[in-house]
Amino acid sequence: MDDIKQPGKWAGWKQRFLKLLPCTCKICHQAASTLLGNQCRLELHHCENACEQCGEALPGRLLLTHSLAINRCGRCISNPPSFQRTLFAYDYNGAVAELIQQFKFSEALILSQLLADMIVERIKEHDFPLPDALIPVPLHKTRLKQRGFNQSLELARHISKALDIPIYNSLLFRTRATPKQSGLSRKARERNIKGAFSIKSNHTGTALTGKHLAIVD
Repeated sequence: MDDIKQPGKWAGWKQRFLKLLPCTCKICHQAASTLLGNQCRLELHHCENACEQCGEALPGRLLLTHSLAINRCGRCISNPPSFQRTLFAYDYNGAVAELIQQFKFSEALILSQLLADMIVERIKEHDFPLPDALIPVPLHKTRLKQRGFNQSLELARHISKALDIPIYNSLLFRTRATPKQSGLSRKARERNIKGAFSIKSNHTGTALTGKHLAIVD
């Protein structure tokens, strides 16, 4: 299994140098100490009442008993997905949606650190065990050539460094190119990516047995 090595010492000096440069908020474009100003950060929202398995918002917290609450949606209860938990930093709207759009489609690679920090902050708020490894969702070679970088891998690099978790970057590959997911319904998204990923043959044995793996998307 190929792990991604941590950046060398030059990366730390680079970050210190960047902190000395003038900075403006990527949302309001006002002077700020980080790429997301304090006022714009206050506008970020996180749905606390969401399905812990798929991340969809729940209509309400229904109690089975006085001590046991339903933390999964009806879809995950009746037809559980193959993964156990979904963790997201903030709701996908407003400033968060704008930051992600800039990151993915405007070559704003500098935002990878900010977005990864948001995810790490959310992870540290929970007490569940950290995964054994991170798996960034791969891009098809044509999309990678167009964009110039894999945004999932860039996020995983920063998360890996912050939490000391290795990255398995050679585990998955795209079997075919797919249309963009944006603008599609949930069912259309599921159809769009069905069969689009595969595990490389040299990793289909016991190397993954019992591993707690997290997909970064």
